[in-house]
Amino acid sequence: MEQQLGNKPLATTNDSRYILLPICIIMDLIGMSSFTVPIIGEAFDVFWAPISAVVFFAMFKRKLGVIGGAFSFLEEILPGTDIIPTFTIAWILKYLVNTQKTII
Repeated sequence: MEQQLGNKPLATTNDSRYILLPICIIMDLIGMSSFTVPIIGEAFDVFWAPISAVVFFAMFKRKLGVIGGAFSFLEEILPGTDIIPTFTIAWILKYLVNTQKTII
């Protein structure tokens, strides 16, 4: 049952964007986890970077998926940049900032 606010229905819990948000946060946390183990963590990034890029593209597709997947790969492979929450930023750009236009 959908609740309504004025003439606009409120989002239901099965809305895919709200399923993607926790997944994005988990993906960012996995990427940031390399900071917990100083030397071994950077070696983990060599394996995690391509996985992160593929998952990013699969989640966001189209232009955002290609550009974001490449950025995610670089962010994970370059030392010291793992702190950037790439997946969460992309989710915000796609579902909160870009609500009027569906260019991405």
